[in-house]
Parts: sequence; structure tokens; C-alpha cells
Amino acid sequence: MSISLRNRISLFYLSATSIVTLLLFIIIYQVVYNTSYTELDERLEFEALDIIDDIDMNRDSIYFTDLAEWSEKEHRDVEVYPIFAQVADIDKRTLKKTINLKEDSISTSNSTGKIFNSLLRDKPVRQLQSPILNRKGKLIGYVSVAISIEGASNVVAGLKKVLFISYPVLLIFLFFISRYIAGKSIKPLVKINDEAQKITKENLETRIEYPKNKDEIYELAKTINSLMNRLEDAVLREKQFTADASHELRTPLSVIKGTLES
Repeated sequence: MSISLRNRISLFYLSATSIVTLLLFIIIYQVVYNTSYTELDERLEFEALDIIDDIDMNRDSIYFTDLAEWSEKEHRDVEVYPIFAQVADIDKRTLKKTINLKEDSISTSNSTGKIFNSLLRDKPVRQLQSPILNRKGKLIGYVSVAISIEGASNVVAGLKKVLFISYPVLLIFLFFISRYIAGKSIKPLVKINDEAQKITKENLETRIEYPKNKDEIYELAKTINSLMNRLEDAVLREKQFTADASHELRTPLSVIKGTLES
């Protein structure tokens, strides 16, 4: 299948810009994603360390030294970004939890020290589970803290939707823009082609007009004009040779004709 130069230029331009745009969209998504969760992760880590500091580490059992920590406002509210906290023993039995958990509990897994997304009351939360070690380094329980990420999830999901919808629309827009730019770029070539088609053996003296910019297209026009100069010289030499040959042949023929008539 033959593709015009204009469309080829458009496709090359579109391919390059689509890759750059895709990379830019990925970077934007990662920046927004990381920004949305970084502050929440820092709050989780701070809260987990704060709770562990209020636990007596001298024994194998878990004892709380500051019960007021569990009554702080952030543990009672269930509004924007509340902190849910829970302490479980080595057998993952809940020993204490914040008021805002009510009858619910934070799921305790075998993964500790990692921040991950989970569900609480069928709503997305960011969760961190930290081990509780006594002074001998023995595991005696777990601290699980979670924070609602419903707002952050909505922002990230909305951004992802916008990027997915805008990307193909942007590609279509870029395609028409690239076709317009390609058309403007090859316009001097089209002009050279039209002028070259008008040159025949009757008007070999006609030359292609040079473009204003001395670029590759200017060099092409210069090369074609040089070719036309050589072609015109060759045709003129051929005409001159034909005329001289005709003259040289006409003289002997005239002598022969005169001799025969006499």
C-alpha cells in the first residue's frame, strides 16, 4: 500500500509525540499517586511507633502505659482521614482498639513492616502492621494502624480516568496537527514538482524558482536546475551537430547532382 509523504511525516511525528505523551502521563500519574499516599504513610508509621512506645516491653505480655493515647480525637472521629489502631497478641487476638473501630477489627496478616491497601467496612484503607518485640527481641504481638484513603483513591481513580480518555483524544488532535505541519513542510516540494512538470523540450530554458530558505529543498531545486542546464546544453549541441551534418551532406549531394545533369 502506497502512503503519501505527507501521511508518512504525520505518522512519524505522531509516533514520537504519542510515546513522549504516554511517558509524561505515566510520570504525572506516579507523582499524583505518590503525593497522595506519602503523607498518609508517614502518619501511619508515626502512629505505629507512638503506640509501640506506650507498650511495656519488659514482659512477654502486652501492657499499655498510656491509655489516654487511645482516646485522642483522631481515634474517635470517623470523618476525613481518621486513624484506626489495634493491638493484637501473638495469637492475633485483639487486645485493644480505638473507639472509631466500634465492632469492626483491622485484619491481622503475616506481613509486617509493609504498608499496603486493604478494606475496612468495605471501604479502602491504607494499612501498616508493625511487630511488637520485647527487649529480648521476642515477638509478643502486633500493632495494626489504618487510615482511610477513600479521598485519595477517588483522586487517583479520577486522574486515571481522565488520562485514559484524554490520551486517544489527544492523539487524534495531534494527528491532524501533524498533517497540517507536514502539508506546510512539503509545500515547496509540491511547487517544485509542479514547475518541473511544465518543462518540455520546447521550453528547456525554464528553470525552477529557488525557495527563500537555503535548506535541503533549496539544494534540490539547485540540483534540478543544474541538470536542466546540462540537458539544455546537450540538446543544443545535438541540434548544432544535426545542422552541421546536414550542411556537410548537402554540398556533396549538390556537386553530384550537378555532375549528373551535365
